[in-house]
Amino acid sequence: MLFNLSDCGNVDKRALLHIRFKTAAYLNCAYALGKASCKFIINTVLYVNVLPPGKLRAGLFQALEQQHLKREVAVSVTHFLAVPEMLAVTDYCATLPKLIGKSLERDPRLKILPAPVDLGTFPVQMGWHVRYRHDPAHKWLRSMIDALAKEITSKTE
Repeated sequence: MLFNLSDCGNVDKRALLHIRFKTAAYLNCAYALGKASCKFIINTVLYVNVLPPGKLRAGLFQALEQQHLKREVAVSVTHFLAVPEMLAVTDYCATLPKLIGKSLERDPRLKILPAPVDLGTFPVQMGWHVRYRHDPAHKWLRSMIDALAKEITSKTE
């Protein structure tokens, strides 16, 4: 589940990854074909918006707002798995985490491109209740998750 760990008082946390954004689009839409400028894309293309549960749902909108941009959302879904099907039958685009975009590259109906503007990164954190801070099994599990995050980071840079 996605939520902001800084709001949790009895939770220890550790940053695992910092993820960039990509844009996914139907293979034949203007953006995928390279026939549209970045400003055109942000101002006129309709978007599939992913609204995961929790407080991070405003992050992408805040990143766009800092650059004085606003997307036109056509449809909102609650999970990234719904995005490829929505894009494949529309001219919509979707702004996605880079790792999700990488997994969608195998879909021949879609084209994964850089985001039209730099939206920065967002953190992926691991959190656990303070009562498990010294628990040996929990320490082991956290070390496994850390190792996996480092492996993912080394493959995506």
